[in-house]
Amino acid sequence: VDTENTMDEGAEAAAVHSVERRVPRQDKPLRVRVQGADAPLARDITVKDAKLAPMTPLEIYYEG
Repeated sequence: VDTENTMDEGAEAAAVHSVERRVPRQDKPLRVRVQGADAPLARDITVKDAKLAPMTPLEIYYEG
């Protein structure tokens, strides 16, 4: 994932390692939030604009 990727792009990149390996694919959007946060990051915000530091722990999950 690069600094210009959106949260949607980052979530898809991370999903390659888990979806259909550890969790089934769902017909819902993947969301990203900082670990422990209540709300997800906007789907169209970039890594750079979200001001995420390297190695910030993120949770990627299906919405809903």
